[in-house]
Amino acid sequence: MGVKMMQVNTPNCGRENDLVTFLYGELSDDEKKSFESHMHTCRLCQAQAGEFSSIRESVAAWRDEALGRAQAASTATSGLMNQRKTSALAALRAFFDLSPLWMKGAVGFAAVLFCIFTVLAVARLRPTPLPAVATTNVNNQSYSLQEMNALVERRVQEELARLKSSQEPLLISPSVTVKQRTVQPRSRALASRSFEVASDSRNGKARRPLSKTEREQLAADLRLVSSINGVDLVDDQINQP
Repeated sequence: MGVKMMQVNTPNCGRENDLVTFLYGELSDDEKKSFESHMHTCRLCQAQAGEFSSIRESVAAWRDEALGRAQAASTATSGLMNQRKTSALAALRAFFDLSPLWMKGAVGFAAVLFCIFTVLAVARLRPTPLPAVATTNVNNQSYSLQEMNALVERRVQEELARLKSSQEPLLISPSVTVKQRTVQPRSRALASRSFEVASDSRNGKARRPLSKTEREQLAADLRLVSSINGVDLVDDQINQP
């Protein structure tokens, strides 16, 4: 038994490679249990495991010492930025508190105008809804088959009567008559008047110019006498005695 223990505690342990895998947690459960039972009997593995543990503790202490300053600096920087933000808001609030009343009113009025312009712009950009077109049924009355046939028959009769009346010849009303009357007295008066004018011109007598009434009378006499068939076209009492 003593010889066997001396052989196990020799510096040449065959499971030195398993120590590294054990420390990094790369062994399976069975291998881990086997190596732990081996460490209870192997002083060399225990010494090496203690050395590795002290090295790991030293590395952890060095890491905490080296990175602790960076973490403290980052914490101080974030606190300083928060302090700057807080101080900026406090300075702005203090500025408005210390500003005069007219400046506060101007800022409030500008804010109200900005809100009004924003609302107007949004209302103008919003599409206007189209008015609803009310659809009403004009011919909402329903007709039966007999009523439809009666309407068609009446319409056909009206069209036939209209065509018949349009094809009939126009009749001259018997009340329309043409009056014919001789105008010998007027012709004589006109001849005598023209003879008087001619005789006066031959005798060299100066006659006064015709008045407006005489000119109208002469024009009426000339207009009422027909040179073709002697028909009096207008029946008036202008030249009647």
